[in-house]
Amino acid sequence: MDVHRVADAEIRPLVDDVVVAHSGGIRVFDRDTLRRKAARDFDQHFPQIAIDADGTLFYHDWQNVFQVNPGQLPSQQNEAVVHLDGARILDIAVAKNGGHLAVLNSTPAELQVYSTTDFSLQATFTTDFNNSTVRFTEDGQRLLVGLSTPGLARVFDLATRTQVGEFDSLPLDLIETDDHRWLVTRGGGFRVVDASDPYRPSVGMRSSALAKWKLPSLAKILVSPDGSRIATETLNPRAALVLDRSEQTPLRLLPGLNRQPESRPLAYSHDGRYLVTERGRSNVTIWDLQALDTQLESFIQSAPATAITD
Repeated sequence: MDVHRVADAEIRPLVDDVVVAHSGGIRVFDRDTLRRKAARDFDQHFPQIAIDADGTLFYHDWQNVFQVNPGQLPSQQNEAVVHLDGARILDIAVAKNGGHLAVLNSTPAELQVYSTTDFSLQATFTTDFNNSTVRFTEDGQRLLVGLSTPGLARVFDLATRTQVGEFDSLPLDLIETDDHRWLVTRGGGFRVVDASDPYRPSVGMRSSALAKWKLPSLAKILVSPDGSRIATETLNPRAALVLDRSEQTPLRLLPGLNRQPESRPLAYSHDGRYLVTERGRSNVTIWDLQALDTQLESFIQSAPATAITD
C-alpha cells in the first residue's frame, strides 16, 4: 500500500465533502463518515486544487486546468477548460465571490484571468520568472502574486489591468481585516499591509500572547468564514494554532502525531464549525471546533485521522 504525502485540502460548501490533494492525485471523503467517495490519480506530483462558492472543483496538470464536480473525478472524460500550450502552470486561484479563475504561469511568466462562465480570457499580466503563488482579495478585484525571490508580493488590479502595489512578503497567505489591512506571513510571524497603499512595506506584528510560539517561515494561515478566528501552525509545540483574529490570542492547539508532527491547517467548512488539518505527513483530521469548545482534551485524543492511501 502506497502512502501519499498530503498537499492541500478544501471543504465543499453545502455538500461538505472534504477534497484532499496529495502526492499522487486527489481524494474526496465524506466529512462525517470519512468514507472515500471518489478518487483520481495522476502521474505528476502534488496537483493543486481550488473550489468556488458553488462547490465546483478546479485542478491542473501543469498545462491544463480542469473543472469538475468532485463526484465525477474518476471519469476519464474530464475536459480542460483552460489549455496553455507550452506554458507551465504554477498556481491557480478562484475568486470567493465567483466569476474569475486566476492561472499563474512560467515560460512565459504571466498571470492570466479567465471568466468561470465561459472561460474566456479576461486579462493578462506580465509577471516574473520567479512567480510562486497567486491569491484573490476578498472582493475579487485584486490579485496578489508572490515571488520566491527576493520575497515580494505584487498587487494587480483586475479592473484597470495594472500593477497597483508591491510589498515584502513570502509566502503569500492573505487575510483581509475590517480596517482595510491585509494580514500576511513572513519569517515566522504576522505582517500587516495597508491595502490603501500596497506599495508601502509590510509592518511586523507579533502580539505578546504569541511570544511563546514560533511560526514556521512558510506558515499557512486561514481565516474562518465569519472572520473571527485565524488558524495557523506553530513550531514549538508542533501543532495547528487557532487564534482570535482581533486580538491574536491563542484559543486552541491542535497537535499532529508524535512521530510525524506536521499539522498545517488546510481548510475551514463554510460555516466555520469544522477545520481540516494535516496530522502527520499522510493523514488529515477533521476537527469539530464546536465540540472543542466544551471537551478539548478528550476530543484531541479521540479525533480520527484519515490516511491518504491507495
